[in-house]
Amino acid sequence: PAFLGRFLLLASPYAPIKSTVSISSSCKRCGECARACPVSAISLYPSPRIDSGKCLRCFVCSEVCEYGAVRIRKGFASGFM
Repeated sequence: PAFLGRFLLLASPYAPIKSTVSISSSCKRCGECARACPVSAISLYPSPRIDSGKCLRCFVCSEVCEYGAVRIRKGFASGFM
């Protein structure tokens, strides 16, 4: 039963992921991503960065960035299985 539960969780769209979200050098500091972030995890000064401790990984920042500066690298959470 435990294996089946883990399998079903991985197969679902809610599978635990640990994504890395970063802001590349193509950022123009327009602030759209920071305004869209529901938890204020993005700061633009002194340099653009995302606070990984606050980030919900909702990826709204990536959707609103018209410069493609927000980078997402998806992967499964370590130690899950």
